[in-house]
Order: sequence, then C-alpha cells, then structure tokens
Amino acid sequence: MLGKRTPVMKEGWADRKQNTKTVVATVGYQVYECVEFFLEPWSMHCVATFLFMFLFRLAPLLCCIGAMFLVGWSCVVMTRERNNPMQDNKWLGIGLLMLASTVLGTIEGYDGYINYTGQYYSALDGRTYHEVEPTELAESKTDAGEIFWAPDTIVD
Repeated sequence: MLGKRTPVMKEGWADRKQNTKTVVATVGYQVYECVEFFLEPWSMHCVATFLFMFLFRLAPLLCCIGAMFLVGWSCVVMTRERNNPMQDNKWLGIGLLMLASTVLGTIEGYDGYINYTGQYYSALDGRTYHEVEPTELAESKTDAGEIFWAPDTIVD
C-alpha cells in the first residue's frame, strides 16, 4: 500500500512546486507593475521639482528644456507597445501619470523657487551696508543682504 501512494505523492508535490513557481512569478510581475506605476511617475515628479527649485536660478533655460524633455518622455511612454492590445492601457496609464507628475512637479518646483529658494538667493546676492544708523530710512536699504550697524548702536 505504501508503494502505491509514493508515486502519487511525488506527482502531487511536483504539481504544487510548479504551481508555487507560477504563483511566485505572477506575484513578482504584479509587484513589478505596482513599482512601475509608482516609481516612474514619482521619479519624474522629483526631477521636475528639483530642476525648478534648485537649478532655476543658475540655468533657467536648462530647466525649461529639462521639463520639455520630461513631457516628451511621458508621450513616448504613452505610445509604447501600441501593437500589443493587452499593454495599451498599461503604458497609457503610466504615461499619463508621468505627464501629470511632471506638470505638478514643475509647478511645485517653480513655486518653491519663488517662495523659498529665490528669497534665499536674493538675500545672498544683496548688497552689504556697513555702519548703518538706526535713524536712517529703511526704504533706502531694501536691497540689503547684510546690514552692519554703527558701533554705537544699542538694542532697546
């Protein structure tokens, strides 16, 4: 009786092992697709935000060219594998997410430059005034980056 069961059990284990491999491969592909749907748009968003927030002062033309490149890359991804009807919606969805992420990243990066980074650089690039008297008008020093008060100035 044991001799008859042994081959059946081996076949069952072989089938289970094959099914396990199939399940693992399917789950691995689904994880890859989730990462693809998340990672590609997120990286585009981060690149666009970084370009405009930190590099806009140094090379505004480069930032605009970079944003156009990212938009173009999104369009290329949207038109990828058009001959495979099973993949059309996948790449169209990823491309649209990338396009939206690029546009939002550009807007956020430029807004961050205007409100934060640009303010820092305007103070950094501002003029330096030495021995300023507290009684002088503040309107004459609006472009100041650094102000050094007169030696006899005392804080009240």
